[in-house]
Amino acid sequence: MGRPKRSDLWKPDEIAVLHCVQRCGRGAFLAGIDPTTGRDYSSRRDRLRDRLRALVSVFGIEVVAFAIMPDHFHVMVRTRPDRVARWTDLEAAVRWLQAFPGRRDARQLGTSTEQTAQALAADPARLARVRERLADVSWFMRSISEPIARAANREDGTRGAFWEGRFKAQRITDPFGALATALYVDLNPVRAGLVPPPHAYPGTGAYERFQEGPSGPSGDARATAGRKSPQTAYEPTNATPASEPAWLAPVITEHEMRPPAASLNSKSIAPQRASEASILPLPHLTTAGYLPILSWVAAEGAVARSHPCPDALRRMLAEWDIRPDVLR
Repeated sequence: MGRPKRSDLWKPDEIAVLHCVQRCGRGAFLAGIDPTTGRDYSSRRDRLRDRLRALVSVFGIEVVAFAIMPDHFHVMVRTRPDRVARWTDLEAAVRWLQAFPGRRDARQLGTSTEQTAQALAADPARLARVRERLADVSWFMRSISEPIARAANREDGTRGAFWEGRFKAQRITDPFGALATALYVDLNPVRAGLVPPPHAYPGTGAYERFQEGPSGPSGDARATAGRKSPQTAYEPTNATPASEPAWLAPVITEHEMRPPAASLNSKSIAPQRASEASILPLPHLTTAGYLPILSWVAAEGAVARSHPCPDALRRMLAEWDIRPDVLR
């Protein structure tokens, strides 16, 4: 039986939360240290993360969580066709030309001239296709994968498919599923034995959200991230988020705010999410409250002994009718 059609999972005109996975083919590396050659592929991890940050500033798609692993990456997204529908014709044209300027870069956005943007805005049929694509996960993933593959092939001195095939996608339809998926994505490096604390791996959304202090994790954590090491016990952290990254979909529920409009000069656009709407519509779950959940679940899986669920966390989960054991 073949894979279901994307159109059977979600419709282009509806808001959808999706978990997407893209894997490398031909034994290629995406991040970390190649144990055979000793070559460090951290630059590819950084390039992919920077590409994600850039694309959320032009697409009507929000990134909730991501994890860039040695041979694959996860990204949890929410489509926002409702936001795309509110953009002016010129803004939609500018955003599209930044993502697809003809000459693309694996890390940054392109630029568009006023003439080309005005021409696209004046073509209703083409602009309608552009609006649909700006909220389309397939075009979003294509915009990530193609430049990364071309750059990797140049570095490896080879040709052919860098990715093993099209990305896999699963739709998440309820708040608990969204929470469980966000935890699964953020904890990928922990469960792979790359780092003990979930926010010490620089290729995840947890690292972006919960850097420990203004300078982030220690130099030792940065240096060892991506290297395979034995899992060790550690206590759940009491660290608090340094600041909510402007480009990741917020955990905390806030009122909707319209981000700055796209500009013809792409260098003037800071990575900015499409809205301020919470991705996890659970009462009282703030960004600071997500970290203890993430930390406790990581501690539970890192060692054989059990870490009792803290009373405050147990009470918070009880408000949503969630048993702590189902998150382990």
